[in-house]
Amino acid sequence: MQDSVMMKELTDELKAWVRVHHLEERTIAFFWDYVEGYRNAEPQEFAEVFPEFVREAIALKIVCVDYCTSYLQGKSDFVVARIQIEHRQQRVGWLDVVYTLSGEYLTDTCYFE
Repeated sequence: MQDSVMMKELTDELKAWVRVHHLEERTIAFFWDYVEGYRNAEPQEFAEVFPEFVREAIALKIVCVDYCTSYLQGKSDFVVARIQIEHRQQRVGWLDVVYTLSGEYLTDTCYFE
């Protein structure tokens, strides 16, 4: 019972952190900036991922926000927001945006199927 109470408290803290740092809005805005950069830098590849691109045909869904601890290069803590990307009702990929615990952008990774 005590573990479930502690997990609820931690979950509530993460939800509050997400609200304070406007994580959902910032992550979605980041996606649109990313798409424009991708479209301009790699137009041919972009057209393969998003055939007949229409912005209104994109559906974004934040599927998770995770608190993570990495031990790869010493210990570091961060938060990852994952967006599922759909175009014309088909999933075309995922975007992970990583933030520091102070809410600053750290890095991102995009996967296209």
